[in-house]
Amino acid sequence: MISTVALEVTDDQGRPVKASTKMGQRISGASDLEEVTAADLIAEAVAWRVRKATAASVVNDTIDRIQDTLPGLAGDERALRVIERSVSQLASRQRTAG
Repeated sequence: MISTVALEVTDDQGRPVKASTKMGQRISGASDLEEVTAADLIAEAVAWRVRKATAASVVNDTIDRIQDTLPGLAGDERALRVIERSVSQLASRQRTAG
């Protein structure tokens, strides 16, 4: 989903079109990628019978690892910028402990 948002989508006339951040499935009720919080990810995991403390640990650790890895990562700059922005927003919205 994140890499799709980073694509330079154009219409049939070659004009830029903003990629949608709407997801086909909800994450704890959220349907827009830009509205998903760490708490949403944790709540979704809990709904799938993962212990809250485990879910919080995995979500927060994953956010930290992505943020630590991004600065030295090679790849498509557009995709990396979208990932960096998305993870930064996710981290700043809410850090949740189990």
